[in-house]
This record gives sequence, C-alpha cells and structure tokens, in this order.
Amino acid sequence: MLNVAKVMMASVLLAAMPLVQAEELKIAYVDLQEVMQKSPQAVQANRDLETEFKARAKKINDLETELRALGEKFQRDGVTMTEGKRKEAEDELLKKERAVRWDKSTYQEDFKIRQGELTRKVRDQIIKKIMEISKAEQYDLVLYENVLLSSPRVDITARVLTELNKPADKK
Repeated sequence: MLNVAKVMMASVLLAAMPLVQAEELKIAYVDLQEVMQKSPQAVQANRDLETEFKARAKKINDLETELRALGEKFQRDGVTMTEGKRKEAEDELLKKERAVRWDKSTYQEDFKIRQGELTRKVRDQIIKKIMEISKAEQYDLVLYENVLLSSPRVDITARVLTELNKPADKK
C-alpha cells in the first residue's frame, strides 16, 4: 500500500512538471543511512550507549562465566554427592541460570530501548540540519528514501555531513 502511495506521489509530481516549466524545480537527495552512520552525532551516540551499558554487560558476562563454572563443578562432583546435596546443587544451578537469563533479557530490552531513543534523537538532529540546508539553498524537493538512482549533482549527503561536523552555534 505504501508503494502505491509513493508511485502516485511520483506521478503527481511528474504530471505537475509542465506547470513549473517556467521555474526550474530544484531537487536534492540525501543518503540518510550514510549520514546516520557517519555523522559525529551518531558516532557519539554509539559511544554514549556503549559507555552507559558497559558495566551491565560486564556483570552479565561475569555471571555467565560463574554459571559455566558452577555447571562444570556440578558435572564433575554431582556423581559423588548424596541425593539431597545433588538436588540442592541442581536447584541452585537452575536458580542462577534463570537469574542470568532474566538479567540478560532485561539488559537486551533496555539496550534496544535506549538505542532507539538515541537513534531518534540523532535522526531528528539530522532532519533538522537537512531542513536548514534545504531552506538556505531553496530546494523544492528533498528525497532521502527509496531512491533508485541519484546523480552527484543532486546528492547533498556530503554537504549534510559537513554541516553536521561544524560546531553548533552558541546562542
């Protein structure tokens, strides 16, 4: 359904071309994926995310190492344990395994949520910068998704990255 809407929009634009022949249509294209990967804001957001979750990732890694060691100990010593001790050790192993799975699951969920928040923030900054450039250069149309081909003449991706690399004005 979305593709139909895009085709219809393109058709309307093409149909309107004769109406704007007196005035040339100024079109630009931005490779948003490239900007999202290379912009300093995105790079910083990834660093911040890594720093924010580093301690939790280490804790989970340590718990998994501890769980493996406990499992190996149980495998090694389980045959010589009494039935009661064996059941107790097995219960403890299962309890720790559940705790590690829970910690890992909540970590992954929290990480994805935070990553989404930071991605939206960076995307908003990038879109704002594209809008500023579009207004300054008086573009009639700026495309950033689902473009089959764009010539270097209309590709302003490098310009957007250059502008994003400039320090923000202090007002």
